Amino acid sequence: MSLDDPQRKICTAISMAVASIAIYDWPEEWPDLLPFLLKLISDQTNMNGVHGALRCLALLSGDLDDKMVPALVPVLFPCLLTIVSSPQVYEKYIRTKALSIVYYCTSMLVAMSGVYKTETTALIGPMLKPWMDQFSIILEHPVQSEDPNDWSIRMEVLKCLNQFVQNLPGLTESEFMVIIRPLWETFVSSLGVYVRSSIEGTEDSFEGRYDSDGAEKSLDSYVIQVTLMMHLVGSNFYKYFILSNKSF
Repeated sequence: MSLDDPQRKICTAISMAVASIAIYDWPEEWPDLLPFLLKLISDQTNMNGVHGALRCLALLSGDLDDKMVPALVPVLFPCLLTIVSSPQVYEKYIRTKALSIVYYCTSMLVAMSGVYKTETTALIGPMLKPWMDQFSIILEHPVQSEDPNDWSIRMEVLKCLNQFVQNLPGLTESEFMVIIRPLWETFVSSLGVYVRSSIEGTEDSFEGRYDSDGAEKSLDSYVIQVTLMMHLVGSNFYKYFILSNKSF
């Protein structure tokens, strides 16, 4: 498989083909696929391969069922955490793709939680703190003007947080304090960028632009996600703002 092709359009096409086959053949008929992809995303000397494997996993994770996800998450999430927590090694685009897989898998786990609540809690609980710590690190710095890759990685963080806050509040309450101040900093700095870009027109809003995988990179799509997150925080975790008020 040429998942490490340097041409991203070719890489995306191959990833789509692999994911389409894997939906039917993995894991029973294609047991070597996951070890191959995990090896590829762990190879820091081959960033094209990391991108290709992540692209394939992102496509695959969007179609996994409630039997596949619990088997995939324990082995995949540690690899994704290494990528997300290593900005000195991986560019924002790759870290964003890793976070999108976390979101897809978390969405499936959340969908399962109604029927398999005990199993879901046992699976997500031990992983929550390191992920919340990374979310905090990503959100704590001011939003960078005219850098859609910065908006994109924050947007994936916010999408993951939305899942946790809306659907697994019992799991997130004990860890949520770490995210309050960074979330507020992101909101304030995002507001400044939005005013300069979309109201004053002094900076580029990247409206109507997409990355090589077709993901939207506009400021508006990012601001919508920030607004949704702040609404949820205000609705469900207002007490944390009261407790943290003196820090602001």
